[in-house]
Amino acid sequence: MKKCCFVKFLRKNNTLLGGFEYVVVKNIQPSTDHSELPSSFHMHQKVDLVNFDDMDSNTNLIIAFDVTDTTELFKTKLKLFIDSVNCKALFFDFSTYDEQEVAEYNFDEIEKLTNKPCYFISKNLLQNRDNHLYFEVLFYHHINPKSEVARNRDAYIKIKDSQINFWPKYKAFYYPGHVRFHKVKFLEFLYKNNLLNDIIWTSTGVDFDKSIFREFVPIEFDTEFKSFEILKHIPKRIDFDLFSEETYRNSGGQINLLTYLDTSFEIVAETRFYDVAGEAGAKKTEKTWNNISEKTMKPTMLSHPFILLAKPNTIKLLEEKGLNYRFDFWNYSYDSIEDAEERMNEIKKFTLNVMNMSQIELKEFNRDYFHFSKGNHNTLLKDVYIKSLNDIWNKF
Repeated sequence: MKKCCFVKFLRKNNTLLGGFEYVVVKNIQPSTDHSELPSSFHMHQKVDLVNFDDMDSNTNLIIAFDVTDTTELFKTKLKLFIDSVNCKALFFDFSTYDEQEVAEYNFDEIEKLTNKPCYFISKNLLQNRDNHLYFEVLFYHHINPKSEVARNRDAYIKIKDSQINFWPKYKAFYYPGHVRFHKVKFLEFLYKNNLLNDIIWTSTGVDFDKSIFREFVPIEFDTEFKSFEILKHIPKRIDFDLFSEETYRNSGGQINLLTYLDTSFEIVAETRFYDVAGEAGAKKTEKTWNNISEKTMKPTMLSHPFILLAKPNTIKLLEEKGLNYRFDFWNYSYDSIEDAEERMNEIKKFTLNVMNMSQIELKEFNRDYFHFSKGNHNTLLKDVYIKSLNDIWNKF
């Protein structure tokens, strides 16, 4: 049996030192907080979990990170740690890292710290290096048969199959979440074209999470953002408390089944859309990175048509993993457009065409699309999720 040890390399704020320190949490076990990878192996693969103090040259060491900064302090502390251990290979796990994008040069800097065989595990759909391994932590939560999300999906499918004679009240729904520029820009487009009456929508306001507002609206977009008339109508609250950060953050993985049952399609806005230079507080957009979140996973799991605001070629990358999205006129032709503004304009054109369809046409299409893409759930469960685990396991 292949031997593994899981640890976390965490950055902590030390007020006494006036800065950061790095702490190693040893012997991470399945079902502890943020342990989706060991928990997944515990459920689907056979590995021998070895205590840190019992590691030897046949043990694989998996190091999970909550932050990556590759400062000199980070590199010094990480090198001291990995030099002190006896192991077969190192697996640097960034799949639990929630800041979405990790630059390739960060991986390059880490790789220089060791002569041991090493691999990088991340949620990046792009394959930029031979030692990159893909894993999405949401698969564990969204597809695990014991999870609340999975049970809700089973209930949804039963209701969906039985509601053939019932009409959705709205054509679509759109939950932008944070007021990221591209999300509010699209909301402004819907508002200016009088489309919101046929859409269930909700949004936080400009004062929500104000400390990181510049990450949502980079300085280069500020003038246009301030011109949006929709700002006068947000925040708008629909299905959870948008004024409680704790409630808001805990709601992301949950599925409001009523909105899916009461609409024919969804508008999904992923975290990244425009290229950002990283000035004045905004995080730089990495062109070498593309990942999906629960935003795309939800309609994929529920076989619900969706319009996608995301980086270019997102649908293409998912299709390469075996998922089916293009059906009839719902062909995601805008997905391949590299220029962000041109891609946005094509998405708007497609949205106008779809919103001009009747409720009867949309309901019929939703039914056909539901049956066409119903296999995506099993593809996520049996192919994408399990394959990602097998690919990692084969490197152990």
